[in-house]
Amino acid sequence: MKDLMGKAIWEYYHQENPENLQTETSISELDELPVDYLFRDFEEMNEIEQKALELSRGKVLDIGAGAGSHSLYLQNERKC
Repeated sequence: MKDLMGKAIWEYYHQENPENLQTETSISELDELPVDYLFRDFEEMNEIEQKALELSRGKVLDIGAGAGSHSLYLQNERKC
């Protein structure tokens, strides 16, 4: 399957046990990301994430998975 992020989100949503996502970029080494990390509550985010969400205003472009904790917070709490 090519859309591994979509598959992991679908499995998480349907209460299956998705595999951890493996990530690697040109500026980082191979790492594993638990899928539930994408669905953290605001209180579980680090300080810089919380501040960025608090300061956001108006329309916000979601360039991430589109189903993660930042998007959900903005949709439900900030009404952006």
